[in-house]
Amino acid sequence: MRAAGEVAEVQKLYSDAKLVLSTLAAPDSAESKLGQAELLAMHKLGWLDPFSVFESTVASVLRSGQTVEEATTKLEAANCLPPKRMGEVLMRKLLEWWQAEVGGAEKLSADADALKMYGKTLLTKKGLMMKFIAGESVAQHSAQLGALCAVQAFCDALNYPHELLQNLFAMFYTIDVVTEEGCTAWREDEDEAVKNKTKALIKLSAFFTKLQEEEEGEGEEDDE
Repeated sequence: MRAAGEVAEVQKLYSDAKLVLSTLAAPDSAESKLGQAELLAMHKLGWLDPFSVFESTVASVLRSGQTVEEATTKLEAANCLPPKRMGEVLMRKLLEWWQAEVGGAEKLSADADALKMYGKTLLTKKGLMMKFIAGESVAQHSAQLGALCAVQAFCDALNYPHELLQNLFAMFYTIDVVTEEGCTAWREDEDEAVKNKTKALIKLSAFFTKLQEEEEGEGEEDDE
């Protein structure tokens, strides 16, 4: 097993070298036509650039329409990312795929009824989200934090149309892709790289109030 320091050093050497792997393949061969991330994954070198390899694999899986089992096998083999980063990449690519599938950002900027209709398209990937994001472990809560950061960034880029942020948070919570702990982790996260967090929190105030009321209700039932 490679030590963390050794991995980081080799990753830096690889990055600094600006090596284009396809140029090392035989001319006109199948490998010469593949992208960098695909070649790294093929030769089990994904750890050299884990972010690009996982991102590329997610995009490929979504385009191909593979079954959940087939997609899971490919993504597990490609994933070398920490849970939060993995959740962020997976959700970001899912939302980008969703936007393209429904016909672009203008569709998602339509009225609330239209958003509910388009939400059904996103739900076709529920199985994938349940495999990699849902759950009650510390790692899964971290993946949910990353996923919700991606949701907020996606909505922020669209300037928060027609309660899209609120609807996505509510939908993912209702179908158990994210838990109360995952939502709370997002609310309390202080990552300074996140843009317009205060604006998002204001928009989600009713959502978090409802979560708190549900928790208090469950507490009263336990006391009885």
